[in-house]
Amino acid sequence: METQSAIDANRQWEDTFNAIESIIVIVDDRHRIVRANAEAKKRLAHGENIIGKHCHTVFHNTETPIKECAFCNVLATGKPSHVEIKEKALGDRWHDFYAYPVKDGGNVVRQVVHVITDIHERKSQTEETKEKEEKASDLFECIIETTNDGIMIENDKGAVVFANQALIKLLRYEQEKDVLHRPWIDFFSLDDEKVIDDKNGCFESMLNTSDGKKIPILISSTRIYFKNEYIGVLSVIKDITEHKKNEQELARYRDYLEDLVRERTAKLEKTTEFLKKEIEERRLAEERVKYLALHDNLTGLPNRLLFFERLDHEIKRTHRSPHKLSIFFLDLDGFKSVNDQFGHEAGDYVLKETAGRIQKCLRDTDMIARLGGDEFSIILPDQRDEKTSENVAQRIIKSIAYPYHRNGREIKIGVSIGISVYPKHGRDPHSLVKNADSAMYKIKNSGKNNYVFFSPGSDPSF
Repeated sequence: METQSAIDANRQWEDTFNAIESIIVIVDDRHRIVRANAEAKKRLAHGENIIGKHCHTVFHNTETPIKECAFCNVLATGKPSHVEIKEKALGDRWHDFYAYPVKDGGNVVRQVVHVITDIHERKSQTEETKEKEEKASDLFECIIETTNDGIMIENDKGAVVFANQALIKLLRYEQEKDVLHRPWIDFFSLDDEKVIDDKNGCFESMLNTSDGKKIPILISSTRIYFKNEYIGVLSVIKDITEHKKNEQELARYRDYLEDLVRERTAKLEKTTEFLKKEIEERRLAEERVKYLALHDNLTGLPNRLLFFERLDHEIKRTHRSPHKLSIFFLDLDGFKSVNDQFGHEAGDYVLKETAGRIQKCLRDTDMIARLGGDEFSIILPDQRDEKTSENVAQRIIKSIAYPYHRNGREIKIGVSIGISVYPKHGRDPHSLVKNADSAMYKIKNSGKNNYVFFSPGSDPSF
């Protein structure tokens, strides 16, 4: 099956052949017309098919040889022939008959290409008009000899029988005889056996020049048949050196762009990674600032601000439930003597250890905060009764009563706890904390290391 390139090449050849205004007929060595362009069919056929007819019958209405017949001259001499005759078959008008031989490997004329140009007007016109008509008569030869593409014709044996000047120049030869009668395969580097066998279609190859170089080319080949018999190949050979250079340049540029994209992508990825890291560091810093704003730096416990936010939230939640809310206010007993006797480093240790001990006495839903110095406060939500709060207070007092050990020395302290209950002892955070603090001072003044619930009598303002 022909490739699209081969079809396009054949169509281009036919279009060029048929576009020539002169009459062009190709005659074999038996005087039979094997091919004719559109102008020949139009002016000679008169509605009839002239392919296969004797050329003398078409032009002279006889099959006998004629003295002034260019066909006969070429067949007799093997050389191009030119005659001017007044042809009856062409309206009894003057015409130029140019005949060119197409030879086989044995230098035998197998076909004659005849270019017939109407010169009737030229005979009676000025030299300027005659010159234009002469150019028209030479059009076919000009197409072949002036084209930048090489043109090769080989016979059915694979021998070159025609090469135009462009091909001879492309092959780096001086004369046509250096190319004629040689096997066509001598001039090409082909690895595809199917292409070698078919010699039909459009394909790329390398042209072997006389100086040993190889030139990239595009070959458009058309197999020629007469009466279904293969008689040769017509090939148009185009130098694609510049095209290949452009392809290579485009490939290099594409690789450059791909490398550039990869490089920029890598930079963007690094930038993105850096931004992600910076954003994460900023987020952590913001969280740290927020944490420090709401937590005690020494113990890590919530500070006064976070404590009151949570207490406000728990008051609103408890208001809608049947349970109670207890607030503890704790003050360590004997803590000042720890600082005085053992130093502030020991005091800091006691505060951190105390925070840990208290947390172990609470539930996950409870909250302990350090309000400052040796004062702590606890929120106990969802309390069924005051007994539950008493149990928690007792556990805390017992836990803190265990001796502390630091650098081989024993430290003992106690804790005083005041308790207020929502809504019994207040309905806002300030009142609840104030009343729990008041209850704590009551314990401080009556023996310490104990707990007590707030009673209105302990605070005249209640």
